[in-house]
Amino acid sequence: MKHAHTPHLTCRQKEQKIVFCLTAAAASIVLALWGFAWTLDAASTGTLSVLHLGSLIGGMLMARVFTRIAYRA
Repeated sequence: MKHAHTPHLTCRQKEQKIVFCLTAAAASIVLALWGFAWTLDAASTGTLSVLHLGSLIGGMLMARVFTRIAYRA
């Protein structure tokens, strides 16, 4: 079903969207930092795996996406 017009968010909904996206971005940054520390530790002991790099790269990408969504509100 198509809308006759594009639905718009109210001011309150926009505020909630921004708060959620910035909170999710902060959590993703924490994940990326943890992944970075985990990657450095694993690289120094020779046990580096895809999981280490995945948490680092995934956290960085998710933080970027959530930040862009928040600032497009």
